[in-house]
Amino acid sequence: MEENKEFIDYFKDPSTRHFTISNRIENRLDRVKDKVNDLIELNLIEEVGITKETKGNSSIPIYRHTVNGSLVALIIESEKSNTNAIEDIYNLLQNHFKESPSSVDIFYSIFYDKCKGAGIFERIVAAYNEVIKSDFPITPIL
Repeated sequence: MEENKEFIDYFKDPSTRHFTISNRIENRLDRVKDKVNDLIELNLIEEVGITKETKGNSSIPIYRHTVNGSLVALIIESEKSNTNAIEDIYNLLQNHFKESPSSVDIFYSIFYDKCKGAGIFERIVAAYNEVIKSDFPITPIL
């Protein structure tokens, strides 16, 4: 709560300034849950289990990145001129293409391999990054 500018600004308002931290969290919980559900619908994260809360007696879900979520995270990381991220993206894609490959997977595996060999794979990653940063709506493919 102390790091998020949107929440900080919201709770600076005189009508919400007196809320305790736990009440602030509770007050915004539905919005956060909606965003988590959006990430699940976009196939960027998935629920992998349940664990007990550190405070309280309730159970809470555990999430992890999907392959798509890891790919998006690495593409965003690559913008910081992180050459390891580019290599990690290539390896993630190649490993994914090896799992029960379709003809499209085989095509992209060979295509990305040739691009990497020609030294232009970074351009493909940069193009993906531009799409992620754009206002173009990203929706799940059904």
